[in-house]
Amino acid sequence: MDKEATRIERKAWAAEQRRERIVEKAIKLFSKSDIDKIPMEEIAKASGYTVQNLYSYFPDKEDIFAAVLLNGLNTMLSAAREASDASGTGLEKILAIGEQFFTFSLNNPKYFDLNLRFEKKYYVYHKKPARAHQGDFIEKCHQLIDEMSDMIIEAIKTGLEDGSIKTNLDPKHLMLLLWAQIIGAIQVILMRQKYFSDIYELTTEAFLSEFKSLIQTYLSKR
Repeated sequence: MDKEATRIERKAWAAEQRRERIVEKAIKLFSKSDIDKIPMEEIAKASGYTVQNLYSYFPDKEDIFAAVLLNGLNTMLSAAREASDASGTGLEKILAIGEQFFTFSLNNPKYFDLNLRFEKKYYVYHKKPARAHQGDFIEKCHQLIDEMSDMIIEAIKTGLEDGSIKTNLDPKHLMLLLWAQIIGAIQVILMRQKYFSDIYELTTEAFLSEFKSLIQTYLSKR
């Protein structure tokens, strides 16, 4: 490798290290406050850079928080894929993927909120190109969410082939319905969990077990 190539490689490595530092500090800020209440100046100060430095690595604040979301999506997708691969039937894969999504979202509600915000504001559903003039991390989030959707669709197809899932719905349509149901269930837990015991005589564990049973019955007894 010649000197110029080495210089370029080192420059790229240094830029990536700075970018990772900015994301790391943004994650810490996001854990304490809402995105809209965190100005670029605060991210810059926490990172030890100027606002101008931040714009050298990210086009805007939204892309910084897409990079934050990407960290969470990578963790969740990895766990979901591992759980799916370790499962047998298509139905078992669906339940395993859902359990990982529940676990991650309930343990990391800030990421769940950020995911919903991203889907509402940026995500173009399934295999559609991202809108023009968006940052690299917004596009990477698109790709990972599509991967999650594909994983669920493939699990549904597996279930249809092995007989564990019985439905007349198109696998893509069923994927959307399952996504809507699990998002709603997580929102109910996050909003009403503190009332479960006194008002509903219910625990979070019992609620999740009943939800899982409901999905299992819906998918296997049509």
